[in-house]
Amino acid sequence: MNAAERNLLKMTIDTRLRRLQLILSNNNNDSKQLNFLEDESARLDGLNQIPVDDTLLNIARLEKAQLLANKVWIETDDAGLCRNCGTDIPVERLLTVPTTRLCIHCAKNEQE
Repeated sequence: MNAAERNLLKMTIDTRLRRLQLILSNNNNDSKQLNFLEDESARLDGLNQIPVDDTLLNIARLEKAQLLANKVWIETDDAGLCRNCGTDIPVERLLTVPTTRLCIHCAKNEQE
């Protein structure tokens, strides 16, 4: 990975981190504050949404952790190399999926 590709990937990661931080910081437990709902069925519907909201927040936290780890990784000699097979990960893939450390082939094999 050359310097220009590293810088582009850093900018991509920083942009995604800023978005995630907004999502995580704007979550002031709004999904759990259901007192404003007067209608019983609406309140129950709201209660059913809490696990989904928590799951989405956990996904955002996981992505943030992966992005922070990859931000460090792209400064190493292993940057851009698949952690499984050691081949180069195309920069286009890293820009599209900046949380990955796998080439397309290895990622596909892990899903199977």
